[in-house]
Amino acid sequence: MMPSSSDIFEHNVADFATVAKKIVDAGHFLLIVSKPRIACIQHLCAELERWKTSVLFRFTIGTLDQGVASAWEPNAPFIAERIECLKYAFDHGYRTSISMEPLLGDPRPVVEALYDFVTDDIWIGVMTARSSWINDIEDCHVKKLDEDTFHRVREYVDALKNDQKIFWKDSIFDFYV
Repeated sequence: MMPSSSDIFEHNVADFATVAKKIVDAGHFLLIVSKPRIACIQHLCAELERWKTSVLFRFTIGTLDQGVASAWEPNAPFIAERIECLKYAFDHGYRTSISMEPLLGDPRPVVEALYDFVTDDIWIGVMTARSSWINDIEDCHVKKLDEDTFHRVREYVDALKNDQKIFWKDSIFDFYV
């Protein structure tokens, strides 16, 4: 899995592609996890074309609501751009996946809107580290996350539990029981 602790930006995408090609050229499968930027995904799709069967893109899309996303992920690409990246990779024959972690509300609208562009799986998990940085988030966003996510996890699991593409991160079960 790459990257594991940062993301892919235009200033490092060429280096990322170089390392990715070495990994897949050596016969390994590569999971690329990102809050993606379209220029980076276009670059990677072009560079990894030869190895596309060994590459899976997993894009983080925890909500379709840009206001919510901006509050919790202020420096991340807009949701519309992330969706554009998912569709781009899918249209270019790559395997695709979504990570809805952190889950920022009801997952069903995201699943419904993007399901046909996901070839593999959709992972759903709740925010696990609500540390001191949460004090920087406006109270209305924290309250909405609690009401729309944490207190409704059982409803979401029950609604989506039979879908073969949906997988639940361990964090979900802390709220499910």
